[in-house]
Amino acid sequence: MLEIAVHQFAESLKGADYAHTTIRDYCDNVKDLLRYLANEEYLSDIKDIREEHLRSYQLYLKDKLHKGRKLSRKTIRTKLGALRCFFKQMLEANHLRVALEPCIRLPKTQEPILHNLPTVDEVCELLDSIDTETVLGSRDRTMLEILYATGMRSLELRTLTLDSIDLTENVVRVNGKGRKFRVVPLGEWVIPFVRDYLEHYRHEIAGNSPLLFPSKNGRMITKANLGDLIKKYADKVNVTKRITPHTFRHCCATHLLDSGADLRMIQRLLGHADIKSTQRYLNTLTNHLQVAHLKYHPRQERC
Repeated sequence: MLEIAVHQFAESLKGADYAHTTIRDYCDNVKDLLRYLANEEYLSDIKDIREEHLRSYQLYLKDKLHKGRKLSRKTIRTKLGALRCFFKQMLEANHLRVALEPCIRLPKTQEPILHNLPTVDEVCELLDSIDTETVLGSRDRTMLEILYATGMRSLELRTLTLDSIDLTENVVRVNGKGRKFRVVPLGEWVIPFVRDYLEHYRHEIAGNSPLLFPSKNGRMITKANLGDLIKKYADKVNVTKRITPHTFRHCCATHLLDSGADLRMIQRLLGHADIKSTQRYLNTLTNHLQVAHLKYHPRQERC
């Protein structure tokens, strides 16, 4: 019954158009719970699960070690979030006697303050270092310009298709988390790179692929590949700060905010469902303000 429940859960997520990686991770988290209940509570049917079993499992997660370290609050929250989704679906399918979703309380987490982000000059130096006279150079420059201009996520960038780009309106249609689409501006400075790449280079690697930025073999660029090429260009210009695809997202938001952009605009650009996710960038702005205040306020020099 437990394995059937996991299979049914996976099918329901597929029907709701969840991403493959999300389905895999959610099911792995459910399997972890069910293994615990089978081994520690001797349960073999989800209908027998009660609130005290879930409390016991949550205590187990707090003490669980992974590679010698306890799980972070964020990891525990992610695992429990998957379980809430599972129990909600099981209740709707009449596989539970009582609602168990409300029994799972998600631990509060605080978004870490972003430190040591690349400056505008460092990002621009990295982008300007890319040779656009080659196929992969043109692709990479266009790709990273779009990443910095829009702040989109790695997967959002890698899954863009030709149909995603509208050069008449200078916008890109992004397939975000939970299959939520949003339309964001490209930025006028990006358009020449896009046009040059599409007209002169993309056909040499795309084949029949609909992807806007395929690999040299015509397949989707992997997350690791994208990270490696960013590191290559960062090393080329001696940027010692850690730069990943997600760093470009942080830089886009932070640099916009530093320049006076509205927080709500940045929320829409990044595709955040909750403004609280965007407000984390205010912490970075506050840090910059404190440093500038100490450096430039005339009273500081006299004390």
